[in-house]
Amino acid sequence: MELMKQRQQLETRLEELELLSVSQGEIKQIANDAMEFITSLEHILRHGLPQEKLAALRRCVKRILVNKPEGKMAMQILLIPAANLCSFEEIDYCLLSSGKIHSKIEQE
Repeated sequence: MELMKQRQQLETRLEELELLSVSQGEIKQIANDAMEFITSLEHILRHGLPQEKLAALRRCVKRILVNKPEGKMAMQILLIPAANLCSFEEIDYCLLSSGKIHSKIEQE
């Protein structure tokens, strides 16, 4: 498990280093696209069609891992939902026997 986490961190760092070679124009376009998405997100989630809501969530959530035997769930949330920016935060939760989320355990 530790090796997988280290590999993920290295892949994230590699992606960050690759971003350094992005042109100024590309950076502005990525930032504009992300801001446009973020400003429309609430409207999409409240009033959008089911497929629009799902697409918006997929753009914000990188991964959801459920460990039912241990009663744990982890979500990786993208900090900036943009194509070339892959920084994310992992949040761990406890699951109740009913399957509902109980509380946040730890935030990295």
